[in-house]
Amino acid sequence: MIKIGSKRTLLASGNFSAKKDEKGLYESEELKFAEGLTDQFGPYYNTIPGFAKMRPLWFNMVQGVLNGKTTPKEGLDKFVEDANKTIKEAL
Repeated sequence: MIKIGSKRTLLASGNFSAKKDEKGLYESEELKFAEGLTDQFGPYYNTIPGFAKMRPLWFNMVQGVLNGKTTPKEGLDKFVEDANKTIKEAL
């Protein structure tokens, strides 16, 4: 069941709900089909375990690359290594 305010916002924006149980917004067969595809979505990146600790790692990596303290490849490799640790620690 979709709340009235949520439905109004989604319709105004032309978007679909990210919640699997919130369906039935549109009458058009094409939009109903598209709405059904939301079941195929993965979790939004900022909802994964460990994201809160991962986010500052990203910004620090970008700053290091832009300031010439590390190469893009080295910075990204280190970010992936550290970000994976935050996921493992959060699980």
